[in-house]
Amino acid sequence: MSSQELIDAYVGGQISRRTLIRRLVAGGISFAAAVSYAHLLAPEAEAACYDEDPYYPCVHLRILSSDLEQVVDKKHLVVRVRSARKARLRLRAWAKENGNEVPIGSRYVQFDHPGKMKVRIPLNDLDPLRHRNRARVIVRALWEATDHVSHVVGVDEKTLT
Repeated sequence: MSSQELIDAYVGGQISRRTLIRRLVAGGISFAAAVSYAHLLAPEAEAACYDEDPYYPCVHLRILSSDLEQVVDKKHLVVRVRSARKARLRLRAWAKENGNEVPIGSRYVQFDHPGKMKVRIPLNDLDPLRHRNRARVIVRALWEATDHVSHVVGVDEKTLT
């Protein structure tokens, strides 16, 4: 991935600040310069969220769990959630089973200001995950607007092995 592709991914919210810095340094850019790039591009990364529609909160999700057996044993899925503004979100976890999406867990999170947090989503239906070598999971962030309609404002998918 070129430096420009890394920057585009960071501004688009596809990679974290830490990942941007690590990859720029690995590509030969000094640590100080990489940190400066990340700092200078941070406002653009946030602005990229608002280009679509300033009415909805800008939310980025990343499923951190990767070990299927550990998810089943601990009965929760770990997700990093980032919101660009105050928001109350419902995180819903789903598993793909035979081409269908099956709900497996849910949790509410509250952002009183912009930020990020690591969240454990408790799983109440482990059947779609048990006795499998791999499972595809999806997490959606839902935001309820003033019209009491829920809108999907963030999604991440991952195959657990």
